[in-house]
Amino acid sequence: MFKSRKFHRWLSLALLVWVMAYVGYALSGCSSSDKGTKAPPVEATQNSLATAIALQAQATSQPTATTVVIGGNKPSATPTASMTATASPTFEFTPAPSVTATFPATRDPNEAASSSGVATAIAMAQTITGDHFWISRPFFTENGVVDYAERLYDYGSTSGGRLRPHYGIDFVNPFGTMVLAANDGVVFFAGSDIDQKRFGPTSNFYGNTIVIQHTHLDEKGQPFFYYTLYGHLSSINVVTGQSIRRFDPIGQVGQSGVAIGPHLHLEIRIGDPYSYGSTYNPELWLEPFPGYGVLAGRVALEDGTPLYEVEIKAESVTNGAIYRAYTYADSDPALNGDPYLRENWVMGDLEAGVYNVTVGYLGRIVYQAQVAVIAGTTGFLPVFVN
Repeated sequence: MFKSRKFHRWLSLALLVWVMAYVGYALSGCSSSDKGTKAPPVEATQNSLATAIALQAQATSQPTATTVVIGGNKPSATPTASMTATASPTFEFTPAPSVTATFPATRDPNEAASSSGVATAIAMAQTITGDHFWISRPFFTENGVVDYAERLYDYGSTSGGRLRPHYGIDFVNPFGTMVLAANDGVVFFAGSDIDQKRFGPTSNFYGNTIVIQHTHLDEKGQPFFYYTLYGHLSSINVVTGQSIRRFDPIGQVGQSGVAIGPHLHLEIRIGDPYSYGSTYNPELWLEPFPGYGVLAGRVALEDGTPLYEVEIKAESVTNGAIYRAYTYADSDPALNGDPYLRENWVMGDLEAGVYNVTVGYLGRIVYQAQVAVIAGTTGFLPVFVN
């Protein structure tokens, strides 16, 4: 009897701990405010929700088919796309200027950055002109809805080698949160990717999926086509071929397909919208918050060979806030650099100001300088290691 009561006491304690953890899990992604009034979190909180969401990329079992819940007009659960992907042969980005920033292999980690290095870094941040912030954040920031990306699993990240490379960014929000179109366009696909119309590495990887084709006209009036993909939805409110305006409601956050925990998976694709290898970092396309900018760069050997999963740290001179990013992982298909920047790392949602930036490789600092982040622009830092 004593053993039984003792067992039940321990069981009750375990259940209490589980309930407390679950409450923290449910509330972890629900703290935000209107953009421009509160900065995104400096470091992603190590919570069970973010970890669970990231685990969607490790799933190896074949998921169960998920029925699409359609709002308004109701096509079949797995509609056949009536559109054909359109190529953009007449419009190309001009690559960013080639800038060499080589640092000695034996550089002292405690050595301060030279004034010339600082000047070069700040000048680069001011002269890059290839920004293409063409899409809006796919959420209205009300009632605690989060409209910034989860930092534990950025584009190109493996979350410290624990997960498969990530080909998009995640927005952690409660089940049923309304998802908005990021720009004007036409619905290329709306339904479940369980059949041959799959968009991920396996069938039903993204579950209920929407793909929107967008058209951008350059200064000469030439069209450039790109796609936004919205994955793991709980319901879909649009149909294939439907014209969409920016901020139109298109679906709701869910966890369909290979996903644990409700969130929106957002991708940018150029070229073949069905190809898992045609993705690009959405943080270079998302319109920055007012007063915020983006920092990107490329870390490579002198011969141009990219270095994988190298840490970049940026510390705010103003308030000491620390941000971290990692160069894109080695993956198949390869994680693409932007058509203009050719970057292999990005820090999004940085408050405008000056940052002490360091790049560490094989236990040593190979780059150290103060860098200015300009609001509404992308600063670019090329680092070549010898």
